[in-house]
Amino acid sequence: MKWLFFFAILAICGGCPSLSTRLDLGQKPPEPQPLSDEPMLQLDVGMHTDEITKLATDPQNQYLVTGSLDKTVRIWKLSDEGKLWKTLRLPIGQGNEGKIYAVAIAPDARTVACAGWTGLAWESKASVYFFDVETGQLIRRITDLPNVVRHLSYNRFGDSLAIALGGNSGVRLYQIKDYSLVMWDKHYDGTAYMVDFDNKGRFAVTSEDGYIRLYNKKGELIATQKSQSGTRPYGVSFSPKKPYLAVGYADTVQIDIFSADDLSLIPDIHPRIENLPGADLRCVAWSGDGEFLYAAGKYYKQNINQVCIWPSYGRGSKQEVPVCQYAIHHILALQNQGIAFASADPSWGVVDEYSSLSIMYNAVGHDFRPNPEQFRVSAQGNVVQFPLEKEAKDVVQFSLESRAINFVPLTEIDKLNKAVFTLPGFDIRWNTPEYRTAPELNSIALAWNADESAVALACHSASQKFALGSDQKLRLFERSGKLLWATSTSSTVWCIALTEDQRWAVAGLGDGTIRWYRASDGQEMLCLFAAKDRKRWIIWHPDKETARAGYYDCSVNSEQLLGWHKNNSIMDAADFLPLYRYLYYPELLANIISTGEISQDLLAKSSAVPLEKALSPLVQIISPKENTPLLASQITVEFDIRSRAPREPISDFMVQVDGRQVAKERNIGRGSYRHQQRIAIPSRDCTVSVIARTKYAVSEPATVHIKWQGKEFLTKPKLYILAVGISKYADPGLKLRFAAKDAQDFAQILANQSELYDDTIVRLLLDEKADAKAIQDGLIWLRDNATVEDVVMVFLAGHGIKDELGNYYFLPVDANIDSISQTSVIFSKITDELIQLPCKTLFFLDTCHSGAVTGTKRSSLDINKMLLGLTSAENGLVVFASSTGNQVSYENPQWGNGAFTKALIEGLQGKADYSLKDLPSDSQVWVNELNLYLSQRVPELTSGSQTPSIGIPKTIKDFPIVNIKKEK
Repeated sequence: MKWLFFFAILAICGGCPSLSTRLDLGQKPPEPQPLSDEPMLQLDVGMHTDEITKLATDPQNQYLVTGSLDKTVRIWKLSDEGKLWKTLRLPIGQGNEGKIYAVAIAPDARTVACAGWTGLAWESKASVYFFDVETGQLIRRITDLPNVVRHLSYNRFGDSLAIALGGNSGVRLYQIKDYSLVMWDKHYDGTAYMVDFDNKGRFAVTSEDGYIRLYNKKGELIATQKSQSGTRPYGVSFSPKKPYLAVGYADTVQIDIFSADDLSLIPDIHPRIENLPGADLRCVAWSGDGEFLYAAGKYYKQNINQVCIWPSYGRGSKQEVPVCQYAIHHILALQNQGIAFASADPSWGVVDEYSSLSIMYNAVGHDFRPNPEQFRVSAQGNVVQFPLEKEAKDVVQFSLESRAINFVPLTEIDKLNKAVFTLPGFDIRWNTPEYRTAPELNSIALAWNADESAVALACHSASQKFALGSDQKLRLFERSGKLLWATSTSSTVWCIALTEDQRWAVAGLGDGTIRWYRASDGQEMLCLFAAKDRKRWIIWHPDKETARAGYYDCSVNSEQLLGWHKNNSIMDAADFLPLYRYLYYPELLANIISTGEISQDLLAKSSAVPLEKALSPLVQIISPKENTPLLASQITVEFDIRSRAPREPISDFMVQVDGRQVAKERNIGRGSYRHQQRIAIPSRDCTVSVIARTKYAVSEPATVHIKWQGKEFLTKPKLYILAVGISKYADPGLKLRFAAKDAQDFAQILANQSELYDDTIVRLLLDEKADAKAIQDGLIWLRDNATVEDVVMVFLAGHGIKDELGNYYFLPVDANIDSISQTSVIFSKITDELIQLPCKTLFFLDTCHSGAVTGTKRSSLDINKMLLGLTSAENGLVVFASSTGNQVSYENPQWGNGAFTKALIEGLQGKADYSLKDLPSDSQVWVNELNLYLSQRVPELTSGSQTPSIGIPKTIKDFPIVNIKKEK
């Protein structure tokens, strides 16, 4: 089928809009618009959500900088296994404004430069933004650039910066001392693609016009060479040891090696490679020692893109390293040998000196490119289905009713209607190169912009309408070809589904989101981001009217996936503010799908406050610095707090060590303040965090890592266990089979852990012993005994219920369903006690048992809402709940436990220890390992009907729970 072939080719190409000249500015610059200070909803998933366009690193390879079409720049610490260090946020706008095509880092690693489609919206000229690496603040700009910026490069000395420009605007050279313009070569007949400096300060530029140009360190043109093996020279790299200049092409796999002195072709170096259909090796780099030549672009073997390596200065036999699924946009040499690469997945990674993939960061969200036929939606639009992986072996569904991501058994995959891509007498031409920018229906041109590329199609058999998606817009047409509406999209539209009831057009976008557009007018009404881990998801209403935007629903610990980007000025870094919980409103979102509108009645019941009141404070730790080496048992933490809500004072701040509170101060006031706080630290490596709050909002934690330089005094903690299980309720209608056994089994599996804990103290409350007073006494017992060095685990198995006011209660053995508040333990009492504990605290909650099992009738319990905020950084609880959303928890005689506890016991006995087979002696189960095991095992036991909710605060470092002995 013709469309399948197109999607296969497009997937291989990775879309590649960032490498195309059509994103360059045309002859007429856009009309300037004022910079908006209205907050804009934006994803932040800890990784880029759209194509990574460029990389940069410092000479010591301490940092790697990535720029993306998602309008962020991220700094990763190569010196710390590639962990994310900082996210830089520049002023952005709607459409293309803010897309990053170029990044560079100064040789002293103190400044990051970034640019692309930056500044054009409000100045009709492009800008380069310069950020301080340590603080993340925007410190200056280069302005008045006539076109978008395609590449940035510092020379080896850090005193000059070259800027390659789009269109016919050429290349500029700036002196960093005063950021003055040294040279501007305007004589280009096409986009200037890439720039590279040699050790002498000379630089070479590739261009769309087919020429390679060589300049001296003053910016004077000293040589020009017409491209040889291809027509579109793109990548360019000077060898650090030989007078060689490598050039890669965007239209061939052949690589040319030119003289670095005069650009004459060096005839005896021909990196040998077979020319696969549609392949190219546009990106080139020499290793740091000059021994190896690297190349990449679109070169696929068995559907995996390869990095090609030639030893002996490009003369040796080629080696291939499989790295990613889509087109590679940039590669960068590291010290001695090895490279970093960036791709359209989006992903980035490092191929080390052993030609192994040593670091790899993949996309967090789903990829909708490979299998558009498996992107399906229910008749009313309340269920959407899509494959997890490229091969479509595993398919999942998200339902607005169950509010969970569930696997779809093979027998159920085809229950939702298949996508329709054609209609009788329907000849639409759109998926070949000549029609992508000018699609036609029955030889009649469709309404289209010349700078767009068509990439997705869906038809509706009953209405005879069809939708066409591009890298910029989604459009709906009548059967005649008449345009009904066109709406701008945040990213490329990779697939579309039209609902059977003709009310919704649902699209999967390149940023990993699924968006619902009202079929009547194209208004975007809902947006879903679901992470590949199948646990984290968030769905929200993206109405551009701020007062109505941002209502959301999410799984536990997923609020952090979305926030508000707020511009400050064109000379200041933007802020990223977390969502505020007053906008958590699942009922409102579910109502949107059924009615197509925002319910004014539900909106009137919302407890939301104006955004200007709910702007979160900003905290920055001044000292100690990151990875400060210390010997003292006490330190002074100095930090700044800035209130961003003008009329809301800072109510308090807290200082945490390893995620648990060690100091707190109230009634801080409005404005900005600098504080000092003296705290004790343990005699080991640790993390120190500071969090500030207002009445309505909580700051992101500011965190630094402390390196302990003295002798470590490792003392075993005590383990305190409060396990409550109730099966034999006084009310026969509440009877359960395995809740008491669940609690007993949990306590028993942890009873003998002498190698990990100094002592294990258990308080077990089963059935008749688990009345309200005993449960509350158990919480007081934990408060009176647990110290900062200890570990507390609380396990609750029984019934939970919500009253008419929305308060959640745990039902003790003698609970009366008709007088819940008088006879039950309110959940907030339990959590308040646990939050105040000074030590690591794990909360295991199995309280949403099925009414079909118990025979009870009660209010629908929303686990997500109940746990909202409980696992946030300021509270610091690690929570393992048995189910998610409106799901119930199941028990089965074949298991001898509830599904959650069966999986929990298995995990603690060793099945969650994923390294067990590789270790010769005792091993351990860690928090994150248990998280992974439960997330997979519980859905497996319940055929996808039950998914645990697991929340681990970002300030809590992974730690072991149990030791596992291998059988001899």
